[in-house]
Amino acid sequence: MMSAVGLILVKQHLQIAHAAQDLAVQAMIDSAEDYVERYCGIKLASDEFEEDLDGGELTLRPTFLPIAEIDEVTDNWDSDAEQDAAIHRADIRMADDAGEIVDVIWPAGKARWHAAYTAGYAVLPPALQLAVLQLVFRAYVQRGGETENIAAGVTLQWGKIADSGINELLRPFRQRVCDVV
Repeated sequence: MMSAVGLILVKQHLQIAHAAQDLAVQAMIDSAEDYVERYCGIKLASDEFEEDLDGGELTLRPTFLPIAEIDEVTDNWDSDAEQDAAIHRADIRMADDAGEIVDVIWPAGKARWHAAYTAGYAVLPPALQLAVLQLVFRAYVQRGGETENIAAGVTLQWGKIADSGINELLRPFRQRVCDVV
């Protein structure tokens, strides 16, 4: 996983001048970014995705947000059929040849539409960067404190570390959130 907030910036924020704790700090960065992604329902670092989406509605709803670019949308039931598409808020809508959104329902079908797109931020907004920095700072200060056991090992309880101040920074970035953090 490529970090959206770099180790050098975090070490400056924490005022760490040595490399002895780099692995621990990087683990905190990765975990804090994971918390922000799950809490907001977004991807921080820009990446390319491909997935099959259900039709039958006005929009296709990709898993990864925010959508930065749509490479192509094709009909899995007709391999020659590529559909013009455009980004509309957090969804994919049909578009005409000029790229203008049209109010047409995508033909129905489970996993009918294959979408290739880019999601995440090429440049992380300052509020998201600050939220990650604050989470890592609090985790660094509390290291060795309260943790919870999970299958992969021990992790900080980010929900307890992220108070209303951090969650207020994140609120404008919340998208469709399905799982509870």
